[in-house]
Amino acid sequence: MKRKSIIACIIIAAISFLSISRAEIIRLKNGVVKHGTIISETKANIKFRDAKTGMEEYIIRDQIAYIVSDNAIDGPIDTAKLAKLSANEWRNLEDKSKKISEAPQEFSKATQGFSQKYKPRAGVLISYYMPSGDISSALKPAPGSGVLFDVRVPVFAMQSPLELRSGFSASYAKFTSPGSETTIKGDVTVIPILLSNEFGYLTSAGFRPYAKLALGISMTSLTDTSENAEKKDTSSMDFALLAGAGAGYRHKSLPSLEVFLEAGYLMVFEKVNGNFLHFSFGASFHFATQEDSHANAALVPK
Repeated sequence: MKRKSIIACIIIAAISFLSISRAEIIRLKNGVVKHGTIISETKANIKFRDAKTGMEEYIIRDQIAYIVSDNAIDGPIDTAKLAKLSANEWRNLEDKSKKISEAPQEFSKATQGFSQKYKPRAGVLISYYMPSGDISSALKPAPGSGVLFDVRVPVFAMQSPLELRSGFSASYAKFTSPGSETTIKGDVTVIPILLSNEFGYLTSAGFRPYAKLALGISMTSLTDTSENAEKKDTSSMDFALLAGAGAGYRHKSLPSLEVFLEAGYLMVFEKVNGNFLHFSFGASFHFATQEDSHANAALVPK
C-alpha cells in the first residue's frame, strides 16, 4: 500500500505541475528563438523560464512574433535551426500547435461530461471485524482495510437528493485462532471482493446517510500454525453477502473529500461458513463536485 501511495503522489504532483506550466517555443520579432516554460502571463508580458539555463525573465508581448508548443516540433529542439525558419513555416507550426492543444481540451470536455453525469468516487477504509455465530469462539476480532470505487447510477434526476451508487469494493482481514481441543490453531485470511449498491440521501448540511447491499465472492484461507505433524491448510472461494448502513459527510469548503462511518454484516457461504460484524471508517474522493449539490448550496464552495 505504501508503494502505491508513493506512485499516486507522484502522478498527482505531475498533473499539478502540468496544469500550471507548459513548454513553449517563442520567436521574438528580432529573430531570437527561446525554448522554455511559461510560468505566468498577463496582457502586457510573460514570465518565462529558459529550458537550458533555468533562468527566469519577463518578455514583453509586443516583442513576440510567434508562440508554439514544443510538441509541434519533430525531433530535438534546436533553436538555431528554428531561427532560420520562414514566416510561413512558423505559421504552419502555429496551426499544428493549435491542433495539438485542442485535442486534450476535447478529451477534457468528454471526461467532464462523464464525471458530472456519473460522479465517480474512489476511497479507502479501515475496519474492525468481529466474528459471530459458530465461529465467534474460534476466531479473535481483527482489524482490516479495503478500497472502493463506485459511480452514480442516473435513475434519479440530477437535482434530486436521492442517489443510487454502484461499484465494487475489496477488503482484507486476518484473524487468529487460539486453538482448543475442538478447533485448529491457525490464521484465517478473508478477502471479500464485492459488487455493491448504496442508496443514499444527501442533506443540505452535507450529510449522506445510506443503506448498502453487496454481493460477490470471498477468498478465504486457513493456515495451520499448530505443531501437528499433518498440517490442515485449506483455502476456498465462496459466495459472500454484505448488508450495512452508514453516513458520509462533506464540508462545503472541501466538497471533493467525504469521510464516512459504516456498520455492516458480512456472511460467507459454501465451503467456509462464517459471519462477521464490522465497523469501518473511511475517506473517499469525489471527482465531480461543482454540480453535486443536489439543489442545495451545502457542497458548493463560496
